[in-house]
Amino acid sequence: MEKTSLPEALKFVISRKLRQLSQNSRNTLKETALFLHLDYAQYYRILHGQTMPQLDTFIKITRAYGLDLDWWFKDIPEIMVRPKTSREELKILGAYKRLDERSKTFVRKMLKNLAT
Repeated sequence: MEKTSLPEALKFVISRKLRQLSQNSRNTLKETALFLHLDYAQYYRILHGQTMPQLDTFIKITRAYGLDLDWWFKDIPEIMVRPKTSREELKILGAYKRLDERSKTFVRKMLKNLAT
């Protein structure tokens, strides 16, 4: 299964939830765009996951529906959040990248033996 980038996952989640809100309101796309004070084309692109809303637009939508910001993001899988890399790990990775191929092979074998 191919992993999705965080921006793509955000577009998907936002558009899915926006469609849910739109369906619950039972208004047309045009009516909803007017209600949100958005250009119809802009609303359409956000609704269909073609673009991310600008922050001010996103906040405007959230306020119009009386939502909290966390409502939008609680369904994003934890796997989409990149684990924090410590400074020590970054230093080790940097040193590894500077090695020649023979040394890298040696380090990988050594780590493999240590991990078993």
